[in-house]
Amino acid sequence: MIGADKNLNIKLENAISQDEGSVINECWSIISTGMDELLPKFFSQIDDDLFSLSEKAETNAKQTQLFEVMRLIRREREGIQTQYMQSLSQAFNDYWKKSTGNLRLVDRKGNRDEDELTLIDEDVLEETLAVNGMTEKGNTLHHAQIYPLTERFCYLSRRETKDESLPMSPEVLCKQFSAILKPIDIELKVKLLIYKMFDRQIVCKLDGIYQNLNAHLSTNGILPSISHKLSKNPRQQADDTGLSAQQPNPYQAAELTAYLETFRTMQSLVDDWRHQLGIKSFSSAAAPGQPVADSEQVISAISRLQQPPEEASLSGSPLSAESLKQRLAQQLGDAQGNHPGKAMGRPEEDIIDMVGLMFDYILDDKNIPSPIKCLIVRLQIPIIKVAILDKTFFARKTHASRILLNDLAQAGVGLSDEDLSADNPIRQKVEEIVNKILNAFNRDVGLFDELLSDFSAFMEKESKRSMLAESRTLQTSQSKEKVWLSKKAVALEISSRLQNTDTPAAFRTFIYNDWKDVMFLAYLRRDKNPEEWKRSLETLDKLVWSLTPPANTQERANLIREIPLIMRAIRNGLESTSLDAHQIDSTLKDLQVCHISTLHSRVSTKHSEASGKLKRDAEAILPTNDVTIKDAELAEVILEIKSHLPDIHNIDIEEVTMGGENAAEKKAAPSWLRDFAQDEHTDAANRLKVGDWIEFINEDGHLWRAKLAWQSPATSLCVFVNRRGVKILELRLNDLAVRMRQGRANAMEAASVPLMDRAVSFLTKSLQNPFAKPAQAPNFA
Repeated sequence: MIGADKNLNIKLENAISQDEGSVINECWSIISTGMDELLPKFFSQIDDDLFSLSEKAETNAKQTQLFEVMRLIRREREGIQTQYMQSLSQAFNDYWKKSTGNLRLVDRKGNRDEDELTLIDEDVLEETLAVNGMTEKGNTLHHAQIYPLTERFCYLSRRETKDESLPMSPEVLCKQFSAILKPIDIELKVKLLIYKMFDRQIVCKLDGIYQNLNAHLSTNGILPSISHKLSKNPRQQADDTGLSAQQPNPYQAAELTAYLETFRTMQSLVDDWRHQLGIKSFSSAAAPGQPVADSEQVISAISRLQQPPEEASLSGSPLSAESLKQRLAQQLGDAQGNHPGKAMGRPEEDIIDMVGLMFDYILDDKNIPSPIKCLIVRLQIPIIKVAILDKTFFARKTHASRILLNDLAQAGVGLSDEDLSADNPIRQKVEEIVNKILNAFNRDVGLFDELLSDFSAFMEKESKRSMLAESRTLQTSQSKEKVWLSKKAVALEISSRLQNTDTPAAFRTFIYNDWKDVMFLAYLRRDKNPEEWKRSLETLDKLVWSLTPPANTQERANLIREIPLIMRAIRNGLESTSLDAHQIDSTLKDLQVCHISTLHSRVSTKHSEASGKLKRDAEAILPTNDVTIKDAELAEVILEIKSHLPDIHNIDIEEVTMGGENAAEKKAAPSWLRDFAQDEHTDAANRLKVGDWIEFINEDGHLWRAKLAWQSPATSLCVFVNRRGVKILELRLNDLAVRMRQGRANAMEAASVPLMDRAVSFLTKSLQNPFAKPAQAPNFA
């Protein structure tokens, strides 16, 4: 077994005999052998699931991220197994060293220090819930084996208490694994997937190990006969959940406990928050002996304040929490007949204040366009009712009402000024959903599930249309860039070979107008056929060499022998471009004249007359002025190279092309492009990821929004599309940074984080520090 010796040879401090020590060491051997079978299957399943997810990834960035996690897990697999088994062997060893509870992983008395009275980070909460859920599931699933095993271990260790964790209990196995996984830098969503696999491949399959342990201990005379009645271990819901049914699923029970603990923590801060801000508490101001309204009565009263859409204010300003509490207190306090008025309960008042803070944040969120924001804030009262009915609302990210609000807000993120007319389909759908809630929601929280399904189906259709248009846009942009980069690479290869050479204009005309097509096609196909690209460069090198006058007779003989081979290679290359046969013959004839001129550049005087005739013929077809390049784009590239690198002798091909195998590592622009300041605006532009939204501002103050759909790893060219997937702008990163510096572009960084997650975060910070001004929505100043 990797990282753990099956023969543990524990040094026992209790009064345990040598035979008993041998039995205990065999127990560890059973555990390590069982884990030796389970762990490889677990890691293989992780690999399969991550690969499956990567194939279904919506973006290249997400796919790359999943592949990175796969490589990380594969690389760290042996180390994780080793560390995990070492931690389990240490826990097993500690259990037998003392007769007191070394494995008490949690304070079962529920005592907490004041320092612990802080709100749990939501990601930490999600991870804690996953671990607790696995633990509860394992305890329930293997209860029949864990009970007698606990009895036998306590008997063998001389323990009187049986409420401590066994050294191989689901609690120990899950929390030790969580502790090892915690420092590894993995996205929460992927980490939760790993926990899910651990649950399936490890926790659910522990029964065999427990059975073998019980059989081994029983055979060795450790309580060979244990009879007990399995307890159902019912878990009652807390009296303030708003949910009356029991949770048969142990994971759900663990979830509920953690969610309610978060709510209680928030409640403990609300009183101090009110006191510091001098806010009057309606619940504490009740008259002595005045009855307190229950949740149902509060919901009935607050429902009367839920304005129907035709009467609702379209100003976008929700009722303040104080105004709402005052109106609600008046309704509850009105005596009806012989029934005295009732006071507002503290839980309901706390919820009104907390939801009020969240909607204050929503009202200030600059990511959401005003028309959409005006619609969303009208849901303040329905959300208060949801939170009263189900207090897990504040901690549960997957609550249907929270997801619906997130989706409504996200739908508006990409809407620009021109999209905000009353006939915009997204705006109309958001208004329809809001009106349905205001009209129909009373106590059935399930309505949010129905409306969420409806809105998700609508947005899925909208997304498919935009993704199709976006895909076409990206194909066009990527193809265009690929052509441009290919021509640039060809131009640089040619330029680097012509430096320090005195070549005829006819030769340069041939290279820039004919042979460049051969090189261009070969470059485009270099991934599938690298030899073709290599041959095009070799032919170019030989052709340049063949036009260099020979220094002696031997060089002249070599040149005469090689010229036919070079000409044959040129013909083959030109034919691959489907050039007209007559043009090919004409081109080769021109090159032949150049070769003849080269061969006769150093001949004896007896051939001077023939040489003079050949030279005159050559000069007739070789203009001394610069050549004309027919491909305008190629000419532009060459001019760009010359303008930035006037000294062609010092050309740095690696830097300028930014191509080759290290293209991904050369995202920074070459030195001659870095003509802009390295400041926070440059950093903001570099932090952008595909899918991020940018708000642009025209010179006339007109606002419009665009999503980064693609960024070239070679040239930093960014393609931006609108909500419909239509390309509206192309910019390089340095140009985008310039716009940001001028205040004409702003990254909507918070838009990628769900609205309600940001609102809850704002709520917790406000409760913890009432006088601070936590960052709300990004300020696009």
